[in-house]
Amino acid sequence: MYQARFPNDSNTRRKLRSRCREVKENMSNTIGDQTVEMPVVVGNKTYNLNYTINQRRFHEMLEPQILGTMAIVEDALNNAGLGPEDINNILLVGGSTRIPLIKTLLQQRFGSSKILQNIHPDEAIAIGAAILASQSYPEYNSPEPAPVPKCAIGIDLGTTRCCVAIVDGTGKVQTIPNDLGNTITPSWILYSHGEVKVGSAAINAPSTGKNLIYDSKRLIGRQFNDECVIRDRAGWSFEVVRGNVSDEKGKAMIKITEEHPDGIKDQLIAPEEASGELLKAMKQYAELHLGGQKVTDAVITVPAYFDMRQREATERAAQHAGLTNVRLLTEPTAAAIALAMKKRETNRTILIYDLGGGTFDVSIGRITDQKLEILCIGGDTHLGGEDFDELIVKDFIAHFEKKHEVSFPDDKVMRRRLKNQCREVKENIMGIGSDLSIEMTFNIGGENYPLEYKINRTRFNELCESSFRCTMAIIDNALRNAKLSQDQVNDILLVGGSTRIPRIRELIKEKFPRAGILQNVNPDESIAIGAAIYAAQLGRRDRPSPRPKDANAFDANNSINLYDAAYMTLDICEAIPLSIGMELRGGLVKVVIPRGTPYPTTISQVTRTVMDNQPEFRTDIYEGERARTRDNIKIGTILMNGLKPVPRGSLHVTEFHIDHNGILHVTHTEKCSNRKVNFMIAYDGPRRTATDVAHYLRDAERNREADEQFQRVCDLRRTCETYAHNEKGRIAASTTLPAYKLESAQAIIEEYLVWLGEFPEDYEEISDAPYPPAICPRNGKRHSMNKRNNCQRGSGQLQKCLGSEPNLYGEYTHGP
Repeated sequence: MYQARFPNDSNTRRKLRSRCREVKENMSNTIGDQTVEMPVVVGNKTYNLNYTINQRRFHEMLEPQILGTMAIVEDALNNAGLGPEDINNILLVGGSTRIPLIKTLLQQRFGSSKILQNIHPDEAIAIGAAILASQSYPEYNSPEPAPVPKCAIGIDLGTTRCCVAIVDGTGKVQTIPNDLGNTITPSWILYSHGEVKVGSAAINAPSTGKNLIYDSKRLIGRQFNDECVIRDRAGWSFEVVRGNVSDEKGKAMIKITEEHPDGIKDQLIAPEEASGELLKAMKQYAELHLGGQKVTDAVITVPAYFDMRQREATERAAQHAGLTNVRLLTEPTAAAIALAMKKRETNRTILIYDLGGGTFDVSIGRITDQKLEILCIGGDTHLGGEDFDELIVKDFIAHFEKKHEVSFPDDKVMRRRLKNQCREVKENIMGIGSDLSIEMTFNIGGENYPLEYKINRTRFNELCESSFRCTMAIIDNALRNAKLSQDQVNDILLVGGSTRIPRIRELIKEKFPRAGILQNVNPDESIAIGAAIYAAQLGRRDRPSPRPKDANAFDANNSINLYDAAYMTLDICEAIPLSIGMELRGGLVKVVIPRGTPYPTTISQVTRTVMDNQPEFRTDIYEGERARTRDNIKIGTILMNGLKPVPRGSLHVTEFHIDHNGILHVTHTEKCSNRKVNFMIAYDGPRRTATDVAHYLRDAERNREADEQFQRVCDLRRTCETYAHNEKGRIAASTTLPAYKLESAQAIIEEYLVWLGEFPEDYEEISDAPYPPAICPRNGKRHSMNKRNNCQRGSGQLQKCLGSEPNLYGEYTHGP
């Protein structure tokens, strides 16, 4: 590259060797590119060395040596007179056994189930020596083994990759390797011949593509006709169908076809079942790491804008995996926890920029003393590295069709192969500025069409610039909602593999020139680490110990002290993004849980029936900031049938509870019978995104005056109805009013109630509403109402005729 001889200098070679060793160790845990960067002095000139290598090239270089170790293994088997089937277990010892190719060759020769994963390769020899020492010196043995503490794990359930971590008994945070020794597992699942494979095993296994599932996170909790599902399923190699054919909004399901002894059968797989297989694999890796200890508790991360249906589906996925005690934590909050425990500086405002394979989240938090408060969240559940891959795919197809003047084949397997190539190019572009190429040949109608497609970082940035800018717009919305300026942000934490894209880092630096961009947390692992810390905190919260004087929450080796008093009292505050309310008579939304309320929380709302012997209680639940139901998002319905036949005004109490996982539970109670009905609210309408939420907030601000006027009209009508019903009851109970006056007064009230019942919901139409006649019960005369129509004047005239003041009951929901 430089046409210069590398210097024969021992110090320079020692530095290079040290850097190469770091790269080697990193490639044992990750499949991405690794770069060696260092200045090299030759004569009087300095050259900047920039060498990039990936796991594939690493394996190519080592293959002769590793195959040599396998030959030695074969010699040992021959000398022992044994075959591979005679070996029960294989113990890997030494740090170099983490190299994935070694494990792959051993698995191919002996089977994956024989390789022991529960003994640390760097510690196996020392452990054996300690066991021998304890047997040699029995006087030092403990008479009873210490009880094994219950462990909770943290899982980053990503769209494209998963990661699991744990805080061990010594206080050290560890990301747990999978069966290939990598801490990152691809989120791919293969169903084949009754067997389920996960991760690289699923990707590398022979498959037609129809039974190979990926992007399950983009389907979890979704309906078949959701806009994003319609858009995505055209590019997936597997088939997405409606779970319930008769239901237009049917749940999105994945259709696979498997061969059975009695023929080929179709099977429907729920997205949460597929995600459950990923969680099951993470659980198994953790149990192997813990020496077979059973794991049932976990903190699982979800995007900040997962709605309640998606959160419930994630809980079901955890149950499928055998995780029975689960806490959901938003991904940016998990990353903020990892940062909070590592930085330990108080009174800091942090912004977490989380751009993963399939979702984007931004979270703004404040660290003060022992409290981590999430001020605002934003994001898009459909923006990430997968979308950048798709942009390269579309550009490739455009070049292909332009060159060959034929349409690109509508073959999902072929498209998946192309997308895999585009993903690899994208990952290489992150570290290389020069041209990269994709060379592929496609058979269309029996004829081969080759294409060499070249792309560099500049072209990649052009393709993705609008998507990158979209993340900046979401940041702007989050800052506005948090009422902060760019200069008030102290630190920025980058999370997710896509944050390695240089252009994204440039945009962030341009927007936040004064903020520090934190580089000391692995973007692929920080979410799992934060989830593991939170899991440990939940497990130890009831057993705090005094903080040692010299204890730090985090040291250079990712070690934390679980008994750190500040750590143990870390308070995590997550809040709901939009207000939750219930419908009242007239189409008005009564806010029950205001936007920004931290959860878990429980709030009750008192209501009353609106008619005598009302047979049922029914009201809809909405999310949003507007006064009218039609301007908000309907998320569910409360229905209680068979009410006790009692007079109007019977008391009902509706309790709204948002649990630790952000899921809304509603309990409705009829007080006169103490009968209760429980509901877990799931969204009836379309999914919302951060962009939607920002739109709802702006819309509410623009229409504030109109909403306030509408609420005044609804309140006034409810006041008039209450007054009229109270007077109706008072007159009916009267023993002194003559019969003719009683009938006349009742007629006035009934006529007035009919008019109120037909009263328009839109306040703009008040002036056009028919005004009710009023008859004075004292003299039987009908009063003329020819002035400008007004509900309040009608109430005043009724009061004048009946001679009483309003006596309000309270809020009323609409009847049947």
